[in-house]
Amino acid sequence: MGDTVVIKKRVSTDLKNQQLLPLIALVMPASTYRASPFLVAAKELGVKSLVVSDVDVVPLGDLADKFLKVDFNDSTDATAQLIMKLSQYRDELGGQVGVLAVDDRGVEIANNVAISMGLKFANPGLGIKATRDKALLRELLSKKGCNQPKWRHFLAGEPYVEIVEREIGYPIVVKPIDMQGSRGVIKADTKEQLSEAVLVIETLICDKEPTFIAESYLDGSEIAVEALLVNGEVNVVAIFDKPEPLLGPYFEETLYVTPTMLDQASQAQIVSEVEKAIDALGLKNGALHVEVRLVGSKDSFVPYVIDLAARTIGGQCSSIVEFVGGLTLEKALISMALGMGIQEIVPSDAPRGVAMLPIVKSGELVKVSGVKKAQGIPDITGVSITVSVGEEIKALPYGDRYIGFAFAKAQSQELVTAALRAAVDTVEFDID
Repeated sequence: MGDTVVIKKRVSTDLKNQQLLPLIALVMPASTYRASPFLVAAKELGVKSLVVSDVDVVPLGDLADKFLKVDFNDSTDATAQLIMKLSQYRDELGGQVGVLAVDDRGVEIANNVAISMGLKFANPGLGIKATRDKALLRELLSKKGCNQPKWRHFLAGEPYVEIVEREIGYPIVVKPIDMQGSRGVIKADTKEQLSEAVLVIETLICDKEPTFIAESYLDGSEIAVEALLVNGEVNVVAIFDKPEPLLGPYFEETLYVTPTMLDQASQAQIVSEVEKAIDALGLKNGALHVEVRLVGSKDSFVPYVIDLAARTIGGQCSSIVEFVGGLTLEKALISMALGMGIQEIVPSDAPRGVAMLPIVKSGELVKVSGVKKAQGIPDITGVSITVSVGEEIKALPYGDRYIGFAFAKAQSQELVTAALRAAVDTVEFDID
């Protein structure tokens, strides 16, 4: 089995010994799953936290020291408000302040603040914008000569069926420009399916201009790379195998297992392509979650970066990114955003994984069963249900949230995968 390629970087998390408490602004929408791990990390580090959100409170918000409500749809005003708040705190504390985006929706605001205030994790240029704009992402990757599917950006009114059949061909994958994860991402094998997919995207984007990209479908396995970027240096903290094939028509995430089973040479090839993509975007600092398709055989493949996000892994999955010595991903990021130094980041080599429990259909969640039974499965370390009974949920391609997670740790990746599959089969959701 392969060991994850690691580029070590020294980052300090010993902030409690400083006389002045640093302040970290955490930009997070109300819908985030990541409030708890970041707020807990800040408390354990002895760092003051300022939650910047689109609501007055967030889950576990009592852990935060201060709140700032902003409108994420007005990034100019949100940026100005946050700059004012951080400037006040910096003057009062006489110490360091930092800013982090906890979720996709906050990355541009956080980056604008970091640039304006000269803070760590600033990324000038179009890189951060490209992580929120799939057409711009493809454009920048193409200019750098990164491995790319055939693709085309379509605007409203263009004869997309004719152009797809002439320039790209089937199967095709269509994607909304600015939606994250798998929302609105649909594979089409015929012109009829393509037209239906575009109608779905038009429904999702509502009052926005109906624009999307179409890419040739890449047939192959998929992996994910989690990395921390510091002054242009890439620190790979995990490579996740995805044991369940993602074949479409929708691309719901299922299992993530780490360390990868790929050998060192394959890992190096993947990391090289990821570094090329990062360079294409001009990114220098922050968290990165990169989705990569491996086209070809296990022993001979070409890696394609299919998506790149300027944030940590989604949902509650960051808990399986473990480091030697008990350091968490959130503690590392907060420390780095505050410009501290001195502790090695060394990923754990213990096999572990997470299953994103599937949403089989849209409707009202009536009942959840099998959770206790799943928790008793050997090697399962926890099951978390994130939707309450009575809530409305949406399946892909319309959905934008997870219904729950199962976590596992075992002596081998095969045992982790088997345990997660068993948990997925055991937990049942009654949706009306």
